[in-house]
Amino acid sequence: MSESANINEVRLYLATEFPDARIEVIKEETGDISFAVEASATTHLLTMVNEYGESRTAAQVAEDLPSFGVADTMRSLGEFRVLLTPSGCIFA
Repeated sequence: MSESANINEVRLYLATEFPDARIEVIKEETGDISFAVEASATTHLLTMVNEYGESRTAAQVAEDLPSFGVADTMRSLGEFRVLLTPSGCIFA
């Protein structure tokens, strides 16, 4: 699967869900990709775990994000990190 295509899908989704936010992509030492979404007074954190990114196409990522309720989970949890995993989104 294309890592850059998956990153682009997540960025597009986050930009749509958080239109006034600044989004920073961070490549973690573990191979995971994190997204810091600076929206108003809160910085939301989403981490796409390596296992998820390697198992999905960009089209699957685009389908998973809304069906997993990623943006709503991020809003509900505030600054707690949300993990995007093959089984859904969880918080850490």
